[in-house]
Amino acid sequence: GIYRPKFGLRFNADQWVGEGGTVAFIAQSGTHLSYFSTMGPIHGLKVSKSVSYGNAIILDSPDYLDYFVQDPDTQAIAMYIEGVKNGRRFLDSLKAASLKMPVVIWKGGLTEEGTHATSAHTAALAESPTLWRTLIHQCNAIQVSNLEEIIDTLKALLYMKPVTGYRFGLVSLSGGQSVAITDAFATEGIKVPRLSQSSIDELSQIFTLIGGSYRNPFDISAFTLSVENLNKLLNVLDRDENIDAIALELSTMFLSRRLEREPQFLDALVQALVDFKARSSKGVIGIVIAGAKEALSLEFRGRLVAGNIPSYPSFARSAQTMRRVVDYQRRRAGMEG
Repeated sequence: GIYRPKFGLRFNADQWVGEGGTVAFIAQSGTHLSYFSTMGPIHGLKVSKSVSYGNAIILDSPDYLDYFVQDPDTQAIAMYIEGVKNGRRFLDSLKAASLKMPVVIWKGGLTEEGTHATSAHTAALAESPTLWRTLIHQCNAIQVSNLEEIIDTLKALLYMKPVTGYRFGLVSLSGGQSVAITDAFATEGIKVPRLSQSSIDELSQIFTLIGGSYRNPFDISAFTLSVENLNKLLNVLDRDENIDAIALELSTMFLSRRLEREPQFLDALVQALVDFKARSSKGVIGIVIAGAKEALSLEFRGRLVAGNIPSYPSFARSAQTMRRVVDYQRRRAGMEG
C-alpha cells in the first residue's frame, strides 16, 4: 500500500507519522518497505512518500519513478524491484530519474534460487543479472544487494559532501585498528596516500608522545584525544591536497573510559565533527565500533545522526559504501575511473 507520513497514511502501526522526509521508496514488497520506513529514521532517513506495489497489475515501477522524480519533497529514490513488464519504458524512466537525483536499486532474484522465489512472490520473469547490472550502470543509478546497503548508501549521499576522489585520510584509535581500517579500504580500491611534506611537518609538532603514528593511516592511541587535538588533526587533513575525504574511527570501547571521567565529552566530540563538516569542503564519516559497548554505540550513532554526520558500524561496511558512493559521484561529475 501507500505510506505518506506527513498525512498519517500508513499500512503498518510501527511506521513513523508526522514530519515527512526526503527519500521515496518504491518496493515490490510490503515487508521491505516496512523495514525501510521503520529503520530509516534511526539513521536520519525519513520517507517523503512511498509505495509497495506487489505484482504491478495496475501500475508498475516506471509509473512511480515518473511520479517521484517530479515530487518536490523527494531528494533521492530507493527501490526494491523483482522484475519489470516493459523493459524499454523502465530504462527511459530510470535514466530520466537518475539525471535529477540519486536512485538506489536493490534487484531481488539475481541468483537462480532467487529467481524461483521472485516468480512465486510477484510472478517476475527471470532476467540476466548481467543485463540488470549493465542497465543500472548505463542509467547512472546505484546497485546494492540488500536493505543495509540501501541505508548505508543513502546516508552518505544525503549527509556527506560529494567526494569524487579515492584518496582517504584514515584515523584510528589503536595500532591494530589502523591496519584493519587500511586493509578494509584498500580492498575496495580506496587509496591511503602519503600526506604532503608540509602536513607531516605540522603534525610532527602535534604528535609529541612516543607511540602512535602521524602518517596516513593515523594511529592516535598515544595522542591525547581532546577536541583541541582532534581539530588540529582534522584541520591538517582538510588543508592537505592529497586527501579527498576523511574516515574517523570512534570506538566506544576507548571512548567509554573517557566518558567515565568526562560525561560531557561525547557532546563536545560530536559538536567538533559537526563544526568541522560545516567549515570543510571534504567529506567526513564516523565509524562507530561497538565492541562490548553496544548501548553506548547506539547513543553515539544517534548523536551523529542528529548532527547529520553519517556513521557506520564496521570498517568493511564503511569502505564498501565509500567505494560505491565515490564511483557514483565520479560518474555524475563525468570523470573516468
